[in-house]
Amino acid sequence: TILIAGWVMLAILCSIQAVLAAEIKPHVKIDAGVIKLSDVFTGVDSAKDRTLGRAPEPGQDMVINASTLMRLAMATGLNWRPQSNSDQVTVTRAATVIERSQIESTLQDAVLAAVREQSQQADFVIDLPADLGSITLPANQPPTLRIEDIKIDPRTKTFRAVMMAPDTDNPAQRIPVTGTYERMINVPVLRDTLNQGATIGERDLDQLALRERQVRPNMILKVENLIGKTPRRMVLAGQPVLENEIEQPLIVSRGENVMVIYRKGALQLTAQGKALENGAIGDIIRIANTNTNKTIEGEVTNAREVTIKEF
Repeated sequence: TILIAGWVMLAILCSIQAVLAAEIKPHVKIDAGVIKLSDVFTGVDSAKDRTLGRAPEPGQDMVINASTLMRLAMATGLNWRPQSNSDQVTVTRAATVIERSQIESTLQDAVLAAVREQSQQADFVIDLPADLGSITLPANQPPTLRIEDIKIDPRTKTFRAVMMAPDTDNPAQRIPVTGTYERMINVPVLRDTLNQGATIGERDLDQLALRERQVRPNMILKVENLIGKTPRRMVLAGQPVLENEIEQPLIVSRGENVMVIYRKGALQLTAQGKALENGAIGDIIRIANTNTNKTIEGEVTNAREVTIKEF
């Protein structure tokens, strides 16, 4: 009977010890700036809880390995020993993250407003540093951002500013940022690809926004300089049109009969001629006088009409 009672008592003690045994929390997320014993182990009495050290920065992890965990357990009287060297606890500090997309949008609005106020022009784009990443704040902070101290340099097309997160009154993060800005220019382009001989009308045109540095000296920038013209060869849709890609449409064809006009003051004389070259408005072409077979030069002034200076 005594032996049986002994075994029963041993079983009860083992059971109590198992209940009181602590376990580690392999993955834990905390909000506070310090790590407590109860963050790492289960079964920690509130009266015996204690601070172990500083927590990682918001959004960062800290790994506590088996050796450190064993020293903590022994120092605090917890009934825990590692099962293997791979035992560990990963502590993650909760955080509020302001993503790059939100940062870009906020910076764009603030910087462009300052640029437009200074230049009195509307269309600009800004370029931010490639290494500009997200902003991490403590978990109890709102994901807000304020832009202050914006400085614009029109000569170098650069800007400087300071990002305050979450706001200027409570700047948990204060980050200086620099970048560049550039004017955007609307360039007329064809809506559809056109071939040689087609006459460009207003309905054929659309607008393409280009950065100022993308605009070349030989690009046509005004709609009126395209209307009524024709491609010298095929011109692709959606591409800036170059000056050498278009011309006035031909209104005089080689070999066709034309009216030759001579004007001097109130005097006007006309004769028949034959065009020896193709010509558009304003072109100087050669014409053969059908009466005298003399070759003369004249300016194309209308369809099948050439004006000469000497008769």
